Amino acid sequence: MTEPFRRRPQPREPSPAALEAFLTGAETPAPPLAPPPWPWAQGRPDVIKPYMLRLPEPYHMKLQYIAAHTPYSMQRFLQEVVYAAIDQQIAELTDPG
Repeated sequence: MTEPFRRRPQPREPSPAALEAFLTGAETPAPPLAPPPWPWAQGRPDVIKPYMLRLPEPYHMKLQYIAAHTPYSMQRFLQEVVYAAIDQQIAELTDPG
């Protein structure tokens, strides 16, 4: 069983030099922080995350038609269209001007 403290610890008085160093440091302005990196900058391009897309039947049929009459698969066609739309939207949202 542990024994209780016999006496309360006494706080030490800081030295005048330590106080002066603390105050001097408090007066020095901190350098400006860099903006945080975008979350997608840390994403791995080799990791593919599935996302289910619900389409009304007429659009699904149109997508099947596109896949049947072009070199694109349904997946590849949607990837190219969606990637371009996402990049465009991100550029608009992050444009500082």
